[in-house]
Amino acid sequence: MLIDNSSCDIENDKDRSFGAVSSLVFIEIARLRALDCNYEEALWGFSSALTTLFYSNELALDDRYVPEIDVAPQEIVNVFEGLRDSTTGTGWSDVATYCYCLGTVWAECFGDDPSDLVQDSNGELWEWRAYWASAQGWAKARLQPSEFLEQMKRSEDEQARQRLVTYFFEESLWAVLSDRATRSLVDAEKAWFSSKWGRVEGIANELRIATEEVLCSLVWDPLCRWTDTRATKTLQLLEFQNIREEQSKRRKAPTLAVLKQVLRTEALRRFLIEESFPKEDQRFLREELPEHLRRLRIRRSAAEHDIGRSWHRGDVAPLFRIFLGVGCEGVLPRLARMLADAAKRAPATDISRSQALQNRKLKEQQS
Repeated sequence: MLIDNSSCDIENDKDRSFGAVSSLVFIEIARLRALDCNYEEALWGFSSALTTLFYSNELALDDRYVPEIDVAPQEIVNVFEGLRDSTTGTGWSDVATYCYCLGTVWAECFGDDPSDLVQDSNGELWEWRAYWASAQGWAKARLQPSEFLEQMKRSEDEQARQRLVTYFFEESLWAVLSDRATRSLVDAEKAWFSSKWGRVEGIANELRIATEEVLCSLVWDPLCRWTDTRATKTLQLLEFQNIREEQSKRRKAPTLAVLKQVLRTEALRRFLIEESFPKEDQRFLREELPEHLRRLRIRRSAAEHDIGRSWHRGDVAPLFRIFLGVGCEGVLPRLARMLADAAKRAPATDISRSQALQNRKLKEQQS
């Protein structure tokens, strides 16, 4: 147990260090942009610094940890006041989003303290959330009619999607995910970002759905097609075929338990080699991923059956960190990258499958 605790402390320190260093970079960018009177980019820098801290520190297992940031609330407010007085063109839609993040994330990281007041350029005092709610409204009021309609369409879902693409996935990786996978990831991120209590227990289930979807696209479906093209049935292939037939009887998509079983099969090992998966990806799928799936199943089962319990972010923090990735490549982004790489190899693969089917039919005719 002492080793486990020490390991957790090390992981927490890595997450916090990652967040601290990244936030410092964003703060320096913000200050440089403010000196150049580029207030919009300065506001983006401060918003990014706080959001990075939010993710890295909320993912730490010790909920008592209070993050540190070398910037005073008034310094950020002064940037917006400079922007308010600026005569240069501004993307008010983005500014409204920055205002929302600043108002929400600062309170999430540091709490609401009524004594921490900020002052606008007119000398009026504001509580932090109230100031940024007003600032967001002010920015929205300056949108062109078409921009305002676009901003209205950018719902909570779109904001969650943007955070996922910005911090965890690239657009190219997000594009290869199925609609059901992206829907679950958005729901998980919203639950994580919006509240410390309440919907947090659903995060494990949403991560389960997303993982099952990606693995079906990356492993299950291609492996089914691949085994169908094998002219010779071997004991190794029969192992997967038995799993497949049992799953067919249930008339349901493969679960984490079934997929974990498939990852250990000889059929998958041969498939990965024949389909030219890099060795490090083969090792990840067959050796590392099954353990991640086991932990996800355990946490999801606990969340499903422990109905009367109040869940906190710390309860699902390890899963969120590992599956999305903080300071490292997350499980789901890595699987998405493999899926994108497999798609690039698809034309050649499709030709080989077609040829294999033709050879199989020819042998059947000859026999």
